Amino acid sequence: MDVMSELLTTFDDFYDAYDETGSSSITFGDYIRSARRLERREGIPCNELELRKKFLEYDRDHNGRVTWHDFIMVEAVNYLKKLPNHEILRFLKPLEVDRLRRLFRHLDAANTGVLTVPESEKAYRTWLTSLDIPVQGEMIKSEQRASGPNHNRLITWERFIRNKALSIITARPNTRTLRPYLTSMEHHWMDS
Repeated sequence: MDVMSELLTTFDDFYDAYDETGSSSITFGDYIRSARRLERREGIPCNELELRKKFLEYDRDHNGRVTWHDFIMVEAVNYLKKLPNHEILRFLKPLEVDRLRRLFRHLDAANTGVLTVPESEKAYRTWLTSLDIPVQGEMIKSEQRASGPNHNRLITWERFIRNKALSIITARPNTRTLRPYLTSMEHHWMDS
């Protein structure tokens, strides 16, 4: 069994522990009851405020219910966030990589194989816009920071794709109920 199949099985078992009725939908009440049961049985601490935050993370459409799909998408992204950037690359599709490579090369007018930080942010913004994902909030702040002290820093294609891999995965159509994971300048360009 490959890693993703094992993860899906684990996430599925975890979801089933919360979906006591088998209705394929968890309410906050179900979530709290199951968390308290786990606390008693396995000694896992149960903080209602933390549980509410976690439930809201799963309940992306704010309807008070978490479906299996909602749950799996959030857990998969949380799993990927824990991996080093270079390991996330293996989950990218060739078409995603090719499309970003074309944008990167287009902005590399001198054909040097590197972009400045603002140019790399422009490539990323162009890619997001091509997917009809609004560029706002964190991304705008990221672009403003790109004009700061690191604006002359050069970014290779390898560093660019490695640092944007999780963002690419969370922008896929099947993850649209998730807020896109947008990297911020403080951490992603400084990673090796």
